[in-house]
Amino acid sequence: MPEPLLGLLKLCALALLYLFFLRVLRAVWAEVNPKVATLGGADVRGKQRRAPRGAGGGGGRDRREHP
Repeated sequence: MPEPLLGLLKLCALALLYLFFLRVLRAVWAEVNPKVATLGGADVRGKQRRAPRGAGGGGGRDRREHP
């Protein structure tokens, strides 16, 4: 193979390797840094937000009516 073509292929391989490492680092950063990105106030990960205290939960009290 011609020498310039080998040099070009080597640069392409290095670029792909760096892109792979960048992808791995971003995935690790997302796991380590658990901040949840929001779009318009909606939780992206699909987790349900907890209701504030006193919003119908009862706080663990007995639900029977007391006389």
